[in-house]
Amino acid sequence: MALTKLTKNLIDGTFGTEWVSTIQTSNFTAVAGKGYFVNTTSAEITVTLPAGVVGNEVIIQDYAGTFATNKVIFASNGSEKIQGVTDDFKCATDNATVTLVYQDATKGWTADNIVTNVASLTVDYLVVAGGGGGGGDKNSAGQSGGGGGAGGLRTSYGSTSGGGANAENTLTSLNLSTNYTVTVGDGGGGSVNTGSNGSNSVFSTISSIGGGGGAPHDPSSNGGTGGAGGGRGSGGGGAGGAGNGTTNQGYNGGDMDKQPPYNASGGGGAGAVGVAGGSGGTGGGGLGLNVSITGSSVGYAGGGAGGWRSNNSDWQNATAASFGGGVGGSSLGVSGGVGSSNTGGGGGGGSQATGAAGGSGIVILRYPAIYFVHAGGSLVSTTATVGSDKVTSFTSGTGNITFETTAPLTLYYLVVAGGGSGGANSNSGGGGAGGYRTNFGGTGVSISVATNYLVTIGAGGAGEAPQAAPGNGNNGINSVFNNITSTGGGRGSGQGGSAASGGSGGGGAYDTSGNSGNAGGYSPVEGYAGGAGVSSGSYPGGGGGGASEAGNTDGNGHGGDGVSNSINGSAVVYAGGGSGGVSAGYSIIPGGDGGGGAGSNNTATSQAGTANTGGGSGGGAGGYGSGNGGSGIVILRYPNTLTISGLSGTTTTVGSDKVTTFTNAGTGNIQFN
Repeated sequence: MALTKLTKNLIDGTFGTEWVSTIQTSNFTAVAGKGYFVNTTSAEITVTLPAGVVGNEVIIQDYAGTFATNKVIFASNGSEKIQGVTDDFKCATDNATVTLVYQDATKGWTADNIVTNVASLTVDYLVVAGGGGGGGDKNSAGQSGGGGGAGGLRTSYGSTSGGGANAENTLTSLNLSTNYTVTVGDGGGGSVNTGSNGSNSVFSTISSIGGGGGAPHDPSSNGGTGGAGGGRGSGGGGAGGAGNGTTNQGYNGGDMDKQPPYNASGGGGAGAVGVAGGSGGTGGGGLGLNVSITGSSVGYAGGGAGGWRSNNSDWQNATAASFGGGVGGSSLGVSGGVGSSNTGGGGGGGSQATGAAGGSGIVILRYPAIYFVHAGGSLVSTTATVGSDKVTSFTSGTGNITFETTAPLTLYYLVVAGGGSGGANSNSGGGGAGGYRTNFGGTGVSISVATNYLVTIGAGGAGEAPQAAPGNGNNGINSVFNNITSTGGGRGSGQGGSAASGGSGGGGAYDTSGNSGNAGGYSPVEGYAGGAGVSSGSYPGGGGGGASEAGNTDGNGHGGDGVSNSINGSAVVYAGGGSGGVSAGYSIIPGGDGGGGAGSNNTATSQAGTANTGGGSGGGAGGYGSGNGGSGIVILRYPNTLTISGLSGTTTTVGSDKVTTFTNAGTGNIQFN
């Protein structure tokens, strides 16, 4: 009997769904108005849905009752949606009948028994430990230390892993919303003795061993055992030797047992044994490996070169340097070269000098692009998309990560340290502003729920009563959010004293120089230098540096201006430097914009830095001392779906975000929930 279909304004007397009698056993493109028997006994099958017209139907029937074993996948034709999104969908229910109806361009094809087809969570990894430090001339005998061994290298990507092993297996048994530990190992320190071993790097159950330190010039000393072994020092004849590498991570260090010409051996690499020194030996570091997990071929885990007693081009470590290994000392008195950061390269050995530090390690994960990594602790990472995968590179820190199907929660911060106080005698320098660091207006950082994050609000440097030389002020205290630290402002100098470096540097008294800013060495900088005092006119002390400019930029004695930030929804200027003190009878010089205090003109104590701006206080003058530096502040902006607990702060709502401001000097943990 013919079925009747109702359409708009008429009755269509044609037949209903037309069933295709051929059993479908491989991928195919469906036709609207047809039904298909699909047999997934041998493998999963992908059904590409056609362009739709309102009311079109496609029906799929599980022929063999195997959809739960090998699912059927539904893919759009490139222009249509499924269930209102562009993702692929699946049915994994045995004996299911899937009736797909096309609604419109907004919803596309819809059914009541399909779900999003999430790619399997498979993870490839590269885990490189920190490289070992180079050895030196232990006995100051004009000799050379061995190169540090490379950090152990383990990878599942490509065909080869460290120590000549085959690449390890891709991880296929990881679970969503489960904590996995990631640690990035630091490089070992160089020494005149045996260099220090590097630190291990870890991802989940994958642990790479830090590189062995290079041996000093000492016949009885061995290179350190590690991921790759440290090289032997110059001057053989004793019981010492090269350090051993770790199976399937790296090779042994180079060994030699000859006196002339006193050239030490290189540390082992992930790809080769360190080269022996001695007579005729080059002492080069062992080769590392090139790995393309990031989409580009990058060299990792080269050994550090041994030190040379006399100049020779081989000390340059030309081959292993391309894998991050440091160069050896080229001639007497020359230290080795450091291993490159985030390569696990070994440090170079010193030549009658100290060996160099090894390079830090790295952890790189490659996984399907549908997933997101949520990172906690002190981990620092970047994520890029390479083809159909994401690649996350961890370059420092330690903490737990999880894999999720939703993007990580994003946070913006402003962290301002306490300002320094000005000097406290004749025409003293102003205090430097507290360090200023923020990502507001840039890229947010990922945060995780139910994870502790440290918050510290730095106090301003304490002001000083008037006093004889040196009469210096005091540095401000650091402020912290998690792994973001802003450095306290530098103290201003008193007459005959000295200004200090800090987040921004303190200003000098009328007879001294200011000091440098950006003590944390950050990029972008956290602050600028303090200005020098001037021995003429009003004899002003130098202005303290601010977050946007050096002291004295706006005139002698003027504090450097701070920076305006609207993270809390209103523009506020933070981290201005204090101005210098001046002689009696002269006008007070204003502090820098952003809470910088004005200096004294020998009529009163200098002005304090404004609380919770990180402003430096002004410099004292004559018989008057200095006020306190302004306390710091931490402000966090995050999705309004979250709530902060722990250390007390004040929370407001700005648009779709919450903003929590911490103002009380002190420290404690917070959590987002």
